Amino acid sequence: MLPEPIKKLPGVQSALLTASWVQFRYFDWRHHVRTTGELMVPEMDAVTSDTALAGFYYPSHPRSGRRILSLLPIENHADYTFIDLGSGKGLMLLLAAEYPYRAVRGVEFSRKLHAIAAQNVASYRNPRQRCFDVESVNVDAREYEFPLTPLVIYLFNPFRHELLGRVLEKLDASIAAAPRDVIVVYLNPLDAYLFERLQHIKETPMHLVEGSRVYRSVVPGGTGSR
Repeated sequence: MLPEPIKKLPGVQSALLTASWVQFRYFDWRHHVRTTGELMVPEMDAVTSDTALAGFYYPSHPRSGRRILSLLPIENHADYTFIDLGSGKGLMLLLAAEYPYRAVRGVEFSRKLHAIAAQNVASYRNPRQRCFDVESVNVDAREYEFPLTPLVIYLFNPFRHELLGRVLEKLDASIAAAPRDVIVVYLNPLDAYLFERLQHIKETPMHLVEGSRVYRSVVPGGTGSR
């Protein structure tokens, strides 16, 4: 990470943007996928007409994604299901598949993005892949039923606060009904205050990457108990 004074030097921001673009393109070329490119909400062909609560698509950065996954406090990945809410073209699904998760799931309401993600999962080539139960699910996140396994949930600010609040309430209720370890990684946490309303998920002091917050379930006797 460059110090702020260096970032402000002439030409540095342009160079950083170019380097980031090259890294995205290299990931896609190397693994036979296409995860780059933005998509605005009106173009998404969503499974619901309630699109005003969603944000536009912009993928996570491969380097940041790998760092996050490498620092998660997990002893046995095979116990956990990894879920990306608002998974887009599936970049984080592919990165998570480098770990031996029980399963990897993407939840995406755009038919266009889901179709690309499904194709990416099918064409993905990586000798480091260790999870092969990888799937993009084309559904409104409010309708998604969380698996009753321990979970890692990834959020790159995919929804407006109204929708995120309802999804988090459903997750909180799921933990109450089936206590288990749940880790939530929230990037660009514009609506972090919503987590303060939850009974079974609390913020941890863990730092993964700049602009991220980490939350964990609080269950009696569980990994996240206080």
